[in-house]
Amino acid sequence: MIMTTDKTSIAEPTLRRVTMTICDACIDGLGKECHTHGCALWLHRVDLPIHRELIEIDAVETRDVRIAALEAERDHATKIAQEENAKALVAYEERRQASDRALDLEQRLAEAIRHRAETNEEIKKLHGVINAGCFSVEDSVSLYETRKALKELLERDQVLAAALVEWTDFDVAEIALGKVLGVVPPVIDASWMLKYKFVFWSANNVGDGLSDILHTLVKIGRIEKDDGIRFRWCADFDLDAEAQKDEG
Repeated sequence: MIMTTDKTSIAEPTLRRVTMTICDACIDGLGKECHTHGCALWLHRVDLPIHRELIEIDAVETRDVRIAALEAERDHATKIAQEENAKALVAYEERRQASDRALDLEQRLAEAIRHRAETNEEIKKLHGVINAGCFSVEDSVSLYETRKALKELLERDQVLAAALVEWTDFDVAEIALGKVLGVVPPVIDASWMLKYKFVFWSANNVGDGLSDILHTLVKIGRIEKDDGIRFRWCADFDLDAEAQKDEG
């Protein structure tokens, strides 16, 4: 028991062993407010020195070792954090690249679908021309080589130009011209050809008239004629030049 100044007694406080960090100034009891960061008595005033025989003070070397250990632990934690950040950046970049590839594939797929639709439409037009007798696959060097030219001509509804885009036999050329002039039906079949073949292979008003028109077009340079009996559309036709020849 402890007797207080007013002669009352209180229970003796229990002693406890406490481990804490205190600066040298507080241990020496310099009587000033502590401003040492990390000191357990920071911002407290210690007027009396602490009896050194009652405390255990680590040597400076021990503190340095502890600080070094803490710094090493901090550096290790920092390194781990940097490695994790690097992994996260790599994962992000991989996801971004995968997303870009997926977007590129979607765009290429959409382009392929659009191109296929255009190609199908183009094939329909070509089939229409072939079935109508205005273009012979056997007489062409390559269907694929002339496809672009045919597409452009068909889009401008130049049926005769499309039919004569390659060197074409005279009877096929006359049939194409006849369709343009309304002499031949727009769509013909084998039975029609069998019935009216004589028109293009013998002397008659219709066949001779179509032949004369073709040769007139050759004369003005609108179509070309080879040494035989084949015709071809002239892509380099110059109206001004031909008109000047006529004027001369």
